[in-house]
Amino acid sequence: MGCADAAKGQTLADKINGVTAKRSAIACKSGLDLGSTQSINAWSDELQQILARDGERLESLIHHAGAMGLGKFTPTADGDEMQWAMNALGPFKLTQRLWKTIVSDATKVVCLTSSAHATPSKPFDFAMACHSEAGYHGWGAYQQSKLAALLLSNELQRRLAATGSGADSRAVCENDKWFYLPQLLLPDDKAELAAGPATTIAALSGLGEGGSYLADSKVGTPGEHGRSESDARKLWEMLMAKV
Repeated sequence: MGCADAAKGQTLADKINGVTAKRSAIACKSGLDLGSTQSINAWSDELQQILARDGERLESLIHHAGAMGLGKFTPTADGDEMQWAMNALGPFKLTQRLWKTIVSDATKVVCLTSSAHATPSKPFDFAMACHSEAGYHGWGAYQQSKLAALLLSNELQRRLAATGSGADSRAVCENDKWFYLPQLLLPDDKAELAAGPATTIAALSGLGEGGSYLADSKVGTPGEHGRSESDARKLWEMLMAKV
């Protein structure tokens, strides 16, 4: 488990292990701050040490991508815009750091995107205008970060497929109700959400093929700009220069 707050992560791991038949959860002692390259490197190193120690393989890696709707420019430890770092750049860096493990273990990678990747319908802005402090637009930055997550998932799939390892990548759009304010939810909505992140679970259970876009526990079709192979390749190469 990678948690920004390592102590809270351990508390959660203890709760999980308290209701399972075996020790199922391990929280890395290194907190995982996706806005810090130093933190990403330390966490990934610890994870690989745990896998080697316990003789385990990395079956899946979930890019949770959980920053949304920031009203003002918020820099990370590395100086990047927070939503961009948490939803796209940080997961990309983590994937590169774990690349050999992902390939050797035939890992399933799940990248969380959002229907916002197509709302509004704009191609990826390689000038990164809305991510800069001067031109910041919170929802625009969020939309672009989720579009980037989708593009990177698709390019990751193409590159993993070329290894012939069996590792793959899927982009997942969870039910948008997950992000509504609790007081706006109807009782039926709350019951549905209590079942957990169904689309992520379906992805880990094999729904769709590598490269699929999954929404509401079904194989779906992403927006036009999320299907651009040229933008995905260009974005990948741009970020590789930052790793």
